[in-house]
Amino acid sequence: AYMVPYAMHDLHQLLSEHEHDFSEWTSVHVHLDFRWATPDDVLKFILVYLAFEKYLFEYAGKERATNNFCLPLLDTHIARPMHRLITLFEEPDHTIPYDIFQSILAGMLPAKYCSLNIINLFPRNRKNELEKGYGTIEFRHMKGNADVMHVSTWIKLLVSMQNYATLVEFDKLKQELLSLNTTSRYQMFAEDVFGKYWHTLLPPTLSWDMLGVSLRMIKNCFVETANF
Repeated sequence: AYMVPYAMHDLHQLLSEHEHDFSEWTSVHVHLDFRWATPDDVLKFILVYLAFEKYLFEYAGKERATNNFCLPLLDTHIARPMHRLITLFEEPDHTIPYDIFQSILAGMLPAKYCSLNIINLFPRNRKNELEKGYGTIEFRHMKGNADVMHVSTWIKLLVSMQNYATLVEFDKLKQELLSLNTTSRYQMFAEDVFGKYWHTLLPPTLSWDMLGVSLRMIKNCFVETANF
C-alpha cells in the first residue's frame, strides 16, 4: 500500500501527457489482503463496512451507488446469511467451521458486481464449483480519477476499517452496533474505526442520519427474522 502514492503519481504524470476521459465506465478498484483473516475477522469486517457503506459512497463517488456494476451491499438480501454466520459464531466455542463459512459467504451475494466483492475470497470455476480464492476483498466504489491524495486517503479509510475489525472483539462490536443511538455515540464509533481520518469520511456537510439508517438495517442481522 505504501507504493500507491508513487504509482498514482506516475499515472497522473502519464495522463497529463495524453488526452483522456474518466467516463462513467471507468472506476478505481482496490483489493485488500485477507489471506490471513479468520472467518470471524471477515464477519466483523462486513458488519463494520455495512455501518459506513453510505458514507463510503459519498467519498468515493455517490453516482457509483446506482451503477449496475457496483450494487450497494445494503441493497442486497445480506441480512439472512449474515444472521446465519452470527448464529454460528455465537455457539459456545465461538468458531465458524471454515467449509460452512465458505459456503454461506460464497452464496450470499447475487454477483461479483457488488460494491464490496467478497467472491474474490472464494471464486468459482467455470463449473460453478468453489475453488481456492485470491484471498482479497474488492472495493468497487470509486469513480475513475487520478487524484493521488483522494485515492491514497480512500485506501487509508479501507485499511482503517480492516484494522479495527481485526482488533475488536466480536462481543464488543455487537454491543456497540446494537447500542448506538445518539449523534455523540456515532462520532465516537467513527473515531474508533477511522482514527484521524473519520472527519474526512464524515464531514460536517453530511448528516449522521445515514449511519442511523444503516445501523437499523444491521440490527436485523442479529435477529432471527433477518430481512432487508
